[in-house]
Amino acid sequence: DALPIFVFPLLTRRLFPATGVSKVHSSTQRQIDKKRHRRLEGVLRREGIAEHEMISRDPTSCLLCVHSGNGTQQDQDLLVHLLKPFDASLQVFAAPGAPYAFACFGSADRAATAIASLSRTWTSPSAGRPRTILFEHSKLLPQDSLLLRNMFKTASVATTSVPIPGLILRPEFISRGEENLLLNHFETRKWIRLAQRRVQHYGYQFLYQSNRVDASQTDPIPAICLDLLRRVGSVMNQVCFDADQLTVSEYLPGEGIAPHIETHSSFEDQLVVISLLSPTVLDLKLPSSASANTSTDPVTPSFSLWLPPRSLLVLQGEVRYLWAHGIVPRKTDVVAAPLEHGVNRRADTFPPTWLSDRQRRLSLTFRRIRREPCSCAYPTVCDSRLPHAAKSASLPQADSDQPPTTSYATATPTTVELNHVYNLYEAIGDHFSNTRHKPWPAVERFVNEGKSGDVIADIGCGNGRHMGLNRLTYSVGFDRAASLLSVCVNRGHAVNAADVLSLPLRSGTVDRVLFVAVLHHLSSVALRQRALMEVVRVLRPGGSAFVSVWALEQQHKYIDGQTQDVYIPWHYRDSQECVTKTVQTVSSVHHRFYHLFRQGELDELINTLPETGDGKTITVVESYKDHNNWNVVFRKDV
Repeated sequence: DALPIFVFPLLTRRLFPATGVSKVHSSTQRQIDKKRHRRLEGVLRREGIAEHEMISRDPTSCLLCVHSGNGTQQDQDLLVHLLKPFDASLQVFAAPGAPYAFACFGSADRAATAIASLSRTWTSPSAGRPRTILFEHSKLLPQDSLLLRNMFKTASVATTSVPIPGLILRPEFISRGEENLLLNHFETRKWIRLAQRRVQHYGYQFLYQSNRVDASQTDPIPAICLDLLRRVGSVMNQVCFDADQLTVSEYLPGEGIAPHIETHSSFEDQLVVISLLSPTVLDLKLPSSASANTSTDPVTPSFSLWLPPRSLLVLQGEVRYLWAHGIVPRKTDVVAAPLEHGVNRRADTFPPTWLSDRQRRLSLTFRRIRREPCSCAYPTVCDSRLPHAAKSASLPQADSDQPPTTSYATATPTTVELNHVYNLYEAIGDHFSNTRHKPWPAVERFVNEGKSGDVIADIGCGNGRHMGLNRLTYSVGFDRAASLLSVCVNRGHAVNAADVLSLPLRSGTVDRVLFVAVLHHLSSVALRQRALMEVVRVLRPGGSAFVSVWALEQQHKYIDGQTQDVYIPWHYRDSQECVTKTVQTVSSVHHRFYHLFRQGELDELINTLPETGDGKTITVVESYKDHNNWNVVFRKDV
């Protein structure tokens, strides 16, 4: 008898199980293809080309390596470890932050052998989360990559030598044993916490507000450094480098220092730096005003110098007096590939480069205090010969243009705000932005407390360093200085030109307000009341505001602990060259007005604000001192 039709599928699965395996295999392959397509999609989007323009079906000498990492030295080291056994002349090209790289072989056959051996993908054997790298033959060469071309345009490749007179770099100036002795000595000493790093001072205290030194001596330079200074002297053809001031600075990954020139009137010619632990990149920039005084080609006004650990750096003469030096705050540097990596320097590709991840670094900077006026050969940038800045006595007094009885509703800015706040920040905006990098932890905590969809208004947003901290919220910034607003726009922030006394916002539309380092720039009680009333007006019922002002109770060169209305000098440096402007341009010193708040004054000002128009009350939720600031968080009650 014939079997029923429905029996045949059952027998087929029972007798021919391989067909099921085929379906499973097909499903697995589809998943692999889907992952491959997803990875390639991100690469193609960055390069702005289609898949057929980038991926080759035939073997090529260049491999696209999609490692899905963060574009660090570890990613590049892993690719070299995997691929170099197939070609000793291998070159790997990567960019910081990019999830892919290019590997160039001496021939297409060697690249094909590498792909075949790695089965086109490589998965780490670690027990944790597996790391998978996708390899594809690439039609796109490194020199045609949009990613790498942009990297070479925006980032200087650091080298171990630069053609600037007066610069000496000696790698491995000290041994690893000497490095450990120095580390053990300074690790046990007391550190001073700055905004961006920790420091120690010996001989004389360095004053960062004015780039000068305190005349009163502190602990002497440790004896462990004396033999070091004798050897430094031999490098400079001296018996001994008789330094009398030492600054020890600690740099963690992502930390740096703004470009600057050591003040001529404070220090003598030679500066000596010894690097410990981690390498870094020192950026050197020449101001346009100094180009007539340099023997260096003015067409190349900047260089990036690779400082290896245990190295000696000497800055003297032209490079000390004319060139600004600084360290860009980042975690990975682009460096000319060192010879120990065995890079084959072919002319058909970019200059061989290497990614170097920064680790903790200590620098020892030795100086000599100048005891007579500077007589260097560069008067246009010498602060000893620039016109003296206006004295505080000639500056306008707060409240001088406005009666104390003025109502907050009719209070208007005075010449103090106009000349020493509004116009000042417009003039120094570029340099000011270069000194403001990391968000304040207290502000970050306040922002991260916001709920999904909250609107956060940053009033006096500056360069936008406190914007976009919480991706679940929407941030909008307001500032008067166009120079600072342009920085925000370039960073992708939504900003508006506005005055704190008249915000272009509807009442009750904002969930959280940041009012950081703004209120203390207003010279009268009436103006400070009007600004706070604007903050209250735009807050919705239940919304909160974070207000921060400078404290009277702090140690500062220009603060005596009693005078509340002060002018703090700002030593301006051009943002492009980051050095003092010449006599033919505007003054190099600008005076910012500050009203310094005593303890409890900000709370009192907020608690005594006039009643809001919608009848809501205000409650101070939190009040505390954070470093040199008084911080208050208040809520507009429902």
